[in-house]
Amino acid sequence: MDERIRLKEQLRFYLERGMMTAAELARKTGVPKQSLSDWLSGAQPRKLLHLKRVADLLGVSVDHLCFGEHPTDSGKASRKQEVTTCEWVEGVFEVKGQIRKVK
Repeated sequence: MDERIRLKEQLRFYLERGMMTAAELARKTGVPKQSLSDWLSGAQPRKLLHLKRVADLLGVSVDHLCFGEHPTDSGKASRKQEVTTCEWVEGVFEVKGQIRKVK
């Protein structure tokens, strides 16, 4: 399974497909232009919230934006198909919540 982060390639694909510049994407999402420029140069993202905003605007998941293959990748198994072939994935997840009293 390819665990390589493909954010750079995915972001370029969606920017070209959407006929949008990185500056326009930054303006629409509130993500700093420098962050997008860094991602397009191959840097790893630092803030998950920024990735989420970009993914939401593009209409894809954060997982797809970072690891997925775009629709023109023919002949390759999709990330979803690769994950389903794994036997078991273990991990620890922390969930925080807030309870509000209703009057």
